[in-house]
Amino acid sequence: MKTVFLLALVSLFVLPLGVYAADCGQTCPPGQICLQNPLKACSFTDLIDNILTFLFNIAIVVLPIMVVFAGFMFLTAGGNPSQVGKARDLLLWTMVGFGVILLARGLTEVLRKIIGF
Repeated sequence: MKTVFLLALVSLFVLPLGVYAADCGQTCPPGQICLQNPLKACSFTDLIDNILTFLFNIAIVVLPIMVVFAGFMFLTAGGNPSQVGKARDLLLWTMVGFGVILLARGLTEVLRKIIGF
């Protein structure tokens, strides 16, 4: 068992030596194995921007669904104060969550302008 673990550990460090990444303007040398960057980000700021864009796109899809669901909860509450409170809380926290995502996206743009990226 120890020899299998040792071989796996050695291969983890030895095998990647012949592999190059061919992204961000770099070309793959002939005769070498090249990997494509699946994140499509060449810098840390690009990575953060990609993550925030992904979260923003998810929020754009989820927001109307949650608003409609909260409206459905308001309509089916039947005057029950606890159900109306749950619907109000759902609508409130949906808007708060979307606001946080909007602020995060806007804050990164403001920081880019200040820092100069």
